[in-house]
Amino acid sequence: MLDDAAYLAELRVNPAELFTQLRRFEERLEKETDPRWRETLERSLVRTRNSLFELPTLVPRLPDLSVDGDLVFYGSQLVAELSVRAGHTDSDLILLLPAQKIAFIGDLGFFASQPLLVYGDPHLWRDQLEGLEDSPFETYVPGHGPLGGKADLVLQRQYMQTMENLIAGVVGLGGTLDEAMRIPLPSPYSEWLTGEMARFERNVEWFYKRLSEA
Repeated sequence: MLDDAAYLAELRVNPAELFTQLRRFEERLEKETDPRWRETLERSLVRTRNSLFELPTLVPRLPDLSVDGDLVFYGSQLVAELSVRAGHTDSDLILLLPAQKIAFIGDLGFFASQPLLVYGDPHLWRDQLEGLEDSPFETYVPGHGPLGGKADLVLQRQYMQTMENLIAGVVGLGGTLDEAMRIPLPSPYSEWLTGEMARFERNVEWFYKRLSEA
């Protein structure tokens, strides 16, 4: 977070990098015909324009408290449990409301969308999802996507396993990264590609490199 805050301070002084990204997205969108990529680029343009708009007044708020384990908050009406559950990264946090059976699972949860796999450990991440599936909680608030239930946890975990299996098949046959990029995803994961092609390519590249070096 300290590095990110320093990076934002540099961008405020010189936002040339964001303007370069903006031009690159605009130029590619003019030529792109794949509707999945067009929506991806349109989302990237919106995000970059918003970043440029907010940048002059954006001041990162660093935390006052850090945790390494579990922390329980006792309020006048609710009890909330904060817990470290590494998977998406090595420092994921989830917030549990046991009495309400609600779990705020942050970026352990990507519902109806592709999880970004490149920062963590997919096997540990799947273990975390399995643990949540076996928990008494009923409603899950993800970091990405709509509210969900246990079925959404299962579907996300299956996406991660499916991706690994497909890329492992390409690597096992001596296939190239370009061939891995062209793998067809089964439904419903194929519907998650629209607007998220850049994330898909990052996931494929990460799995390909990881499995090739195994």
